[in-house]
Formats: sequence, C-alpha cells, structure tokens
Amino acid sequence: MSDRLASPLLPEPFQSCRLIVDCTPVFIERPKDADRQREFYSGKFKRHCAKYECAVRPSDGLFCWTSAMYAGPCHDIIVLHNSGLLDALGPGECLMGDKGYISGDLQHVLFTPYKGRNLTPQQAEYNVALQEFRVVVEHSFGHLKQWGCLAGEWRSSLEKLDVVFVVCVCITNMKTKRV
Repeated sequence: MSDRLASPLLPEPFQSCRLIVDCTPVFIERPKDADRQREFYSGKFKRHCAKYECAVRPSDGLFCWTSAMYAGPCHDIIVLHNSGLLDALGPGECLMGDKGYISGDLQHVLFTPYKGRNLTPQQAEYNVALQEFRVVVEHSFGHLKQWGCLAGEWRSSLEKLDVVFVVCVCITNMKTKRV
C-alpha cells in the first residue's frame, strides 16, 4: 500500500488506516445442483448469494481491492484471512472493518467497533467515530449496486459473475473519479 491512500481527515487513532474493508453479497438464482444450493445459501439473507470482499480508500471511496468470489455463508473474517489483503499491508498500516471482522488475532492491523450493550462512554465515542468513517465503504457499495446486473438476482454462470463484478468495480471507480 502507499502513503497516498492515507486520509488527512481521519482522527488520530485511525491515521494508520489505509483501507476500509467489508464484504458485499451478490444475490444469485438458486443453483440447480443440491450441493451448490447448500454451498451458496446464506441464512443471514435467506437467499443464495456469492460474496466479495472489497476495500476502499477512506479519502474518496475508490475501490482498491476486490477478493475472489466466496460462497454466501462464508464469514467476513474467514474471507479476510484467505483473501490475501492482509499480506498487501505495509509495515504499520491498518484496516478498518465492521463487527464482522472482530478477531483477537488481528487487533494490531484492524480497527473494529466494540461489541456489547454496556460500553463505556469512551468505547461508545470510539464506535461513533469509527462508523462515521466506515460509512464510506457502504456508500461505495451503494454506487456499485446501481448496476442492474448486481442490483437484482444474478441469473448467469458464477464464472461470468467474477468478471462482471470486477468490471462493475472498475466502471464505478471511473464514474466516482468524475464526480
């Protein structure tokens, strides 16, 4: 990663954050094969879906990373461990993620919110600050999902979805740069 990815707008605790990471589902039609049905069915969404991990820059919301496709029920932290994104971080660089990325072994490279109902005022303030900057990735997903092929249910082969997803990310970045 490079220093140009840093955002001067981030508060002090988040200055080493280079990218905001999250996973997004792409809903797919129900696979015909029973094994594929089980593999891609997400209990969270109650639908069949593929999942992609993406990372965006906090400064402008441009996509800088997309993973390969994962099956819908795969947990975000598992995707992060297997995607290769952690290997791309430079010394001292960190990521920002949501509650799906809470993991004791990644605290040194991953800012995540505190969980629970009985948070201290400092923890609650930290969570608010984190969410204010993490919303950038949600907005980027909103722009990405404006493409009809990703907004509805994917009805073609999963092999084609991989290519189409990357193309949509690239076009979204070009569109975002012009705005």
